[in-house]
Amino acid sequence: MNFDYIMKEEIVRKWMMFMALGLMISILYSVYTLSIFMILLLSLSILYKKKHFSLSMHRSYAFSTLPFVVIFMGFLYSNDINEWYGISKLFIPFLILPLAFSNLPSWKPNNYFLLHYIFSLIIFFSAFPVLWSHFSDYEQSMENLGMGQPLPTPVNHLKYSIFVAYAILSLIILALNQYTYRYKWERILQWSLAVLLCIYLHILAIRTGIAVFYISLAILIFILSIHTKRYIQLFLLLLALCILPVLFYSLSPTLQKRVDYMIYDMEMYSIGKGEGYSDGSRWESVAFGWKVFCRHPIMGTGIGDLRSRMEDEYLQRYGDTKNFLYPHNQYVLILAGCGFIGFIFFFTGLFYPYTQASFLQNPLFFSLGIMMAFAFLVDNILLRSFSVGFYVFFLCLGIDHSRYKGEV
Repeated sequence: MNFDYIMKEEIVRKWMMFMALGLMISILYSVYTLSIFMILLLSLSILYKKKHFSLSMHRSYAFSTLPFVVIFMGFLYSNDINEWYGISKLFIPFLILPLAFSNLPSWKPNNYFLLHYIFSLIIFFSAFPVLWSHFSDYEQSMENLGMGQPLPTPVNHLKYSIFVAYAILSLIILALNQYTYRYKWERILQWSLAVLLCIYLHILAIRTGIAVFYISLAILIFILSIHTKRYIQLFLLLLALCILPVLFYSLSPTLQKRVDYMIYDMEMYSIGKGEGYSDGSRWESVAFGWKVFCRHPIMGTGIGDLRSRMEDEYLQRYGDTKNFLYPHNQYVLILAGCGFIGFIFFFTGLFYPYTQASFLQNPLFFSLGIMMAFAFLVDNILLRSFSVGFYVFFLCLGIDHSRYKGEV
């Protein structure tokens, strides 16, 4: 490799870092610039490779494009093309980012860790306006929580809580791996930020993020402890994870409000009055989605026609569609819209890359996969462009890191 090529590669890597930084900030604050930075990354890969730019990708990248392919192919049997287009364009990152990453130079391990570090700092600083809004009008904020309204967050509160959970997990893993950007004392900073964000997550009191965080952390602890044969440590850490939610519940008024509302919501749902209530509406959306899947089990409705089929269920049950929701479960949504065949291809594409990497070499990558696998149970994460951008970016980053380490 000649000197000019090495210099070119280093310059491209600097531009990659700049665009990745813009992309991570855009995840929280601007869907439009998020799209721009993804296109810029693809453009950079084309300029870098020029005539050697290839549509052929490593199998992990190739598999990760399957969710886009499955959704895109829905036009073949969707009558509502406008609705199909609206959903399909959300999945374009599953095509753009794998193509860009497969044609760009590999991200160096230090930059891989640094990007997670920066993302955690972005999430940390995003907490200040949320907390300011909450405490500056505390009584009204608590009253809203009691009625099922979440604290105002930069993006949809459910997805945002998942970002916060991932930031905490990233900081813990960085600290355990003794990663620092420059100074040794940064490990203390990482643990401190992880604790503060954990407190913040419980102040937000968004149960999706809290549940995903504890489940993911418990699985990570279990795997690491079994591998190192530290069984006593495993028991103590899992015991601590059982105690922490109880402790936070006793100390967090916002969490108490949310739990009280959840109990009330469940009571309404149990007597058939879940319409219009936060949790009840979500559970019913999943139940309606499952009914639609049972009527179209093989190929689904076609993703473009899922809305109309779901609205039929709402009309039959309530006589109107004012409380319409897509199924608040990513698995059920894909089953209903794409059928069992589409479901197999869609989730094979999502999770295949994790089967090709080493957990011990890349725990950050696996924490993302574990977290999203459980989050899909309680939310349609991939129906928002910013959460698609978040997931696909860190997915491709994890694939690239595993390839750099020679694992895939």
